[in-house]
Amino acid sequence: MTNKELLYVEDVLGHEKHFQSQCRETARQLQDPELRQCVEQMAKKHQQIFSAVFRPAVREGRQNERQKFHGNHVAAGEGGL
Repeated sequence: MTNKELLYVEDVLGHEKHFQSQCRETARQLQDPELRQCVEQMAKKHQQIFSAVFRPAVREGRQNERQKFHGNHVAAGEGGL
């Protein structure tokens, strides 16, 4: 992943956390049980979106780190068979 892509992912994650937080705070303040439940479901949906973006980004980051590690060791003559 490029730095620009990582910045985009970071932005998306920040927005999803913010939306989730706002939904939870709003749900706590609502008196109408049906409306509260609806807003709580919105918070859960934003958590799902966060997880759906976060997990692949972490996997990608780990893969990039492994490639860099192996690339540096091969370049230094340490990665041969």
